[in-house]
Amino acid sequence: MIITKHDISLEIDGVEYKIVVAEPTKEQKEELNKFLNQSNDEREKLDDLHSKLTEYKNDFEINKTILEHGSIKEKASVWLEQKSLNKQITKTTKELNEIKKILTPLDEVMEEGFKKRFDFIVSGEGKVELKKQIEDNGGLSYLSIIMVIGEEIKKSKEKK
Repeated sequence: MIITKHDISLEIDGVEYKIVVAEPTKEQKEELNKFLNQSNDEREKLDDLHSKLTEYKNDFEINKTILEHGSIKEKASVWLEQKSLNKQITKTTKELNEIKKILTPLDEVMEEGFKKRFDFIVSGEGKVELKKQIEDNGGLSYLSIIMVIGEEIKKSKEKK
């Protein structure tokens, strides 16, 4: 496998960071995808639960109308369904709240993904100092640095 490396110099607040950037390996790409897919699966489950809860609540409201205006025969079966819907609403709400407690906010997941990418692709004498600068400076993020690195690589390729 051919690995292309780029020597890049980034300047932040007057300090120059000399780093080497290489494409992630196949294994590293798989690890990144696995990390991001795990978060996507949790968010899909959350979306599914929201959809179910909305459906249960809509059915509950429709049944309330039937209970107000329906015949005695209709009301009997609807009461049983309401009882079941109420249990489903309570159960689904609890599941949603549990997932929300453990679900990492999307911006944090994305930043963690970019941090992993940074760790995989960046090396060189300035890596540790640059990483410290990113983590100590509230205005910097791994996303912003990865984007700058991408622009620098693009410029480097254009020169060749």
